[in-house]
Amino acid sequence: MGPEQAAELADLVAGLYDGTGPRVVDLLRDSLTPYSSAAAEPAVLQYCRTHDKLNVPSLIRAIAEADAWKRPPATSVSREEKKRADASHDRARAVCEAMSDDELAAYIEAAFHDNPGLRSFIRDGDARGSTVVRALIAARVAAPGGPPDGH
Repeated sequence: MGPEQAAELADLVAGLYDGTGPRVVDLLRDSLTPYSSAAAEPAVLQYCRTHDKLNVPSLIRAIAEADAWKRPPATSVSREEKKRADASHDRARAVCEAMSDDELAAYIEAAFHDNPGLRSFIRDGDARGSTVVRALIAARVAAPGGPPDGH
């Protein structure tokens, strides 16, 4: 929700609970901002109907739970898709493991020549340990033209 909506909702809560000071209102406003108003407003109203005293962490938890219910469910991956992905990773690993260090270095240089921003995917100089680098090399080996020709 936007900052204006969060401020209005925080002011509403402060008006319903006596003794709610400006620091609490500021905390509420900042805490409400990440949530959707479609989830936060009903959750706040429900909380206010069922609680005599304001407990900010409890209110935010209720809003977070309501927001989680309003979000679309995460898409799940079928077992077949997971098996295909695992097989692809295994093939890429096997291709890289079968290469000598010099051959691997030539493929890496060719891949980075085309995409210099990908160098960040090699951590601690371990090209064989990077899933992204292995996939790039396996794709380059499978592509027409196969091995690198100097770039």
